[in-house]
Amino acid sequence: MISKGSGINQPDKPGRKSKAVPASLGVLLILLGIIINKWSVKWAMSFLPLPTFLLHMSTLKIAIIVICQVILIAAGLRLLTGKPLFPASKGIRAIVFTILAVNIGLGAYGIYRTVPVVNDLYFLEATEVDVSEDLLDMLTVKAKKLGKSLMNISLPDQQRQALFADSVVVVDLVDQLPPVSDFISTASVGVQEWKIEGAAQVVSREKLSFWRPLLAQVAYFKQAEFKVPRGDFLNEKKDVYETEVWFTGVARLGKELNSQSLAGSFIALHGVQTLRWEQQSKSHPDSAAVWKIVEWRMKHLEILNTEEPLFSEVLDSAI
Repeated sequence: MISKGSGINQPDKPGRKSKAVPASLGVLLILLGIIINKWSVKWAMSFLPLPTFLLHMSTLKIAIIVICQVILIAAGLRLLTGKPLFPASKGIRAIVFTILAVNIGLGAYGIYRTVPVVNDLYFLEATEVDVSEDLLDMLTVKAKKLGKSLMNISLPDQQRQALFADSVVVVDLVDQLPPVSDFISTASVGVQEWKIEGAAQVVSREKLSFWRPLLAQVAYFKQAEFKVPRGDFLNEKKDVYETEVWFTGVARLGKELNSQSLAGSFIALHGVQTLRWEQQSKSHPDSAAVWKIVEWRMKHLEILNTEEPLFSEVLDSAI
C-alpha cells in the first residue's frame, strides 16, 4: 500500500497531454487572428518586390484579411472547447504548431514596426485638425466684418470689398420679391422664403452687390451678424477652404416687401450660404497667409414679417 502523502509521483492521467496540445493550438490561432491585420500585412508586403497597386490596401483586400481573422479566431475557439479541428497525427500537429508560432512572431514584429507609422498618422491628423480650427477662427473674424457692411445697407460695402478676390463666383437671391408662404394672424407674423438663383455667375470685385433686391426694401438694420459654424479644406495643398456661414438679422423696411410687409414694419432674417476661401500667393515667404473669398453661394434665406420687433432692448429700462 502506498499512501497519498508518500512523495512518490503519481502517473499522469491518460489524455492530459493530448488535451493540452489542442488547447495550445487554439490559443495560438486566436492570437494569430488578432495579430494578423491590415497594418502588419501591409508592412510584410512592403518587403516584397510587388507593384504599387498590389501594396495598396483596397476594400476587398481588407475584407479578405478580416475574413481570415474571423476564421482563425473561430478555429481557435473550437479547439479551446475541446472539439477537434481536423484529425491529424502528433507529427502533423507539431508542424502546424511550429508554423503558427512563426506566423505569430512575424505578425507581432509587423505590429511593432507599424506602431510608429500609425502614431505618425494620428499626429498628422491631429495637426491638420488644429490647422483647420485655427483657420476657421481667423475666417470667422473676417466673415463677421460683413455684418458691418449691412449696417451701411450694402453687401459688401467699399471697406469690406478687400475680403474678396478679384473675381468671385456668385449664386445670389433672385430679383423677384418673395410671396408670403405662411401667415400667423394671431401673432401678426408672416413667413417668407426668398428664392435662390439657379446658375452661378462670375462677378468682378468692384461690381459685387449681394442681396440687392432685399436691401432695396430695407431702411436700416437693427441687428446683422454672420457666424461660421464649420469649415473644411477642399484639397491636399490646403490652400482652398470652404465654410458654411449663418446669418441672423433684424431690419426695418423702408418699402413694402409684399401685402403683409408694409413700410415701417420689421423683418427678422435667417440665411445660410457657403463661402469658399482661397489662399493668395505670398509676396514674401515670411509674410502671413492671406485668404480671400472666391465663391459666394446662397443656400437659404427666410424672412419673418412683424409689425414690431420680435425682441426689444430692455437694458435701459431695467437700469
